[in-house]
Amino acid sequence: MPARTDCKIAAVVTSGGYIFVLLICIHMVWCQTVLPPSAKDVYYRDEIGNISTSHMHETDDGIELELRPRFPLFGGWKTNYYIGYNIPSYQYLYHSGV
Repeated sequence: MPARTDCKIAAVVTSGGYIFVLLICIHMVWCQTVLPPSAKDVYYRDEIGNISTSHMHETDDGIELELRPRFPLFGGWKTNYYIGYNIPSYQYLYHSGV
């Protein structure tokens, strides 16, 4: 597993009833995460825009995503990963009636 890292998350509700989620993982050698089971249109890139090694598959808990850089990172070098996906808004947003 990679060392502890900082991640930032941003979400925007779209007009089509979906939430677009952007997860930015900062200073990682590689990235492994589990996305919600309803995640659609998943995309990912690194600082320059391309990742050559990725594995994504569905599990009972969600969608497992593993990303590795396109070249080995030597000497403690690290990169940032950007992961985006859409999820149905009705599963995550509700009105409390207050």
